[in-house]
Amino acid sequence: MSTKPNARRQEASQQIPATIGFRLDEKCVHVLALRASNLGVSPHSLAKHYVELALQQPETLISIGLALEQLRELNRQMRDDIATTAVALLTAAGDATEDEARAWADQNLKHV
Repeated sequence: MSTKPNARRQEASQQIPATIGFRLDEKCVHVLALRASNLGVSPHSLAKHYVELALQQPETLISIGLALEQLRELNRQMRDDIATTAVALLTAAGDATEDEARAWADQNLKHV
């Protein structure tokens, strides 16, 4: 069964609910509440405004933003892996205790 793209688009538009809701993680809720307070608006209004702004952006810009977010996460994971390796090497070489090596790795490798 082959559905044409226009038919799928019509089907999807008929299934859109009148109200759209979602939950944010705790960090995002805190940032949203702080920004809303600074602007003198409700967190709900600010969240709605942010979604509307994002929907007005070209899809390529959104794709670039998502790709950057993935790269940031990959970078964070790689830094964690490098830090773990550094701790193992410093400890195995006898140059530092495990606590000293972790402290060094946290200070020099995990935070940029």
